[in-house]
Amino acid sequence: MLDHQPARASLRGLTARFAARLMANRRQSLPRLADVHPGQLAGGRWAGLRAVPTQCIHGTAYAGASRGEDFRPLGGHEPADWQSRWSRLESAADRLTILPPVQLLRAGGGYWVVDGHNRVALARERGQMWIDADVTELDLSSESAAAAA
Repeated sequence: MLDHQPARASLRGLTARFAARLMANRRQSLPRLADVHPGQLAGGRWAGLRAVPTQCIHGTAYAGASRGEDFRPLGGHEPADWQSRWSRLESAADRLTILPPVQLLRAGGGYWVVDGHNRVALARERGQMWIDADVTELDLSSESAAAAA
């Protein structure tokens, strides 16, 4: 009589890995600035280099972004070299290397990532409270004026 236990265990493991990958691909998309604040975003003014609370970074300023709420690429949208880039960021953080500031837009009371999604993802994953950022403030007055009209 054949013992099917190892085959069943292997099948259960394969099913669990497939389910985990499927759930990773179903993560919520990261909010996009143009979707949250539609309309004309008026000119910005450079606000300078600042330490920004990571919890105040709400989404991405990039219109074509395919990133999850954790700021990482959604499954199937990772660049070919993403894993090696992520590994280099983790190694730099482990060595306490100072990373370049992320580029953020400040609009509607929150911050939106222009450049540095992976650095924001790593900061949040590691429980970092603040991140260095090069901030530009946008004027949303044209949006509120259009809404009032």
